[in-house]
Amino acid sequence: MWHDYLGGIIQHHCTDTDINHAVQITGYDYNGYIWYWIVRNSWGTSYGDNGYLYIKMGDNLCGVANSPSFVVI
Repeated sequence: MWHDYLGGIIQHHCTDTDINHAVQITGYDYNGYIWYWIVRNSWGTSYGDNGYLYIKMGDNLCGVANSPSFVVI
């Protein structure tokens, strides 16, 4: 799925069970219709939107809510 990402907000067809890659959720936003996560990938700035992709919130698309980790400072 992510190898073919060309832009926009991922809203469908992204499994929450076949997890094999870690990313950083750096924020969230609302485009007037959809709340979505702002996600930084590790594949460099030539990937997606300058290294970022966007995933619809609320449906655990791509398994973003399966095993979250975070830093406490």
